[in-house]
Amino acid sequence: EVDNQSEVQFRIITTNAPGSDEWVGIDDISITGSSMTQVISIAEEIEDLNNDFVPDRLGDTVTVQGVVFSPNYQTSNNSYYISDGTAGTDIFMYGPPVLIWNTGDELNVTGVVTQYNGMTEILIADTTGWVLLSSGNPTPSPTVITLAQYKANPELYEGSLVGFVGLSKASGTWPA
Repeated sequence: EVDNQSEVQFRIITTNAPGSDEWVGIDDISITGSSMTQVISIAEEIEDLNNDFVPDRLGDTVTVQGVVFSPNYQTSNNSYYISDGTAGTDIFMYGPPVLIWNTGDELNVTGVVTQYNGMTEILIADTTGWVLLSSGNPTPSPTVITLAQYKANPELYEGSLVGFVGLSKASGTWPA
């Protein structure tokens, strides 16, 4: 059995062939399979090695896995943030349908790396691009920073869960 192997080789040896010019026939052999999708880390998906604020994989189809740590920020589309421990990213799909994922759901997602208003995201074409792997997983803890740290390099925190120290509400209600 050769399940989940990227390459399979086989050799046919005859036991009674006197020379190297013998022909061997094979009947009733079947080779089936499907393409295997390589899962990359979210850090690889969003990396920007030349620091031009554009992901190096822009336009590439990628597959990542991560745990949902946000609600859906859309009412008629799908926009969830996931984290895999290396980084976080937005996963977006136009609706309908609007899918319901819970914080702690681990997803395997396949889509195209895009940017929307400067934000890197994975754009999923349809519902086949989302696969629920498990539920009830721990969500990432926020990276606690100051507002000055954030303002010094906001790109560093894109797609991340952050918490701020030293902020207070001057007036009004939160959330609005």
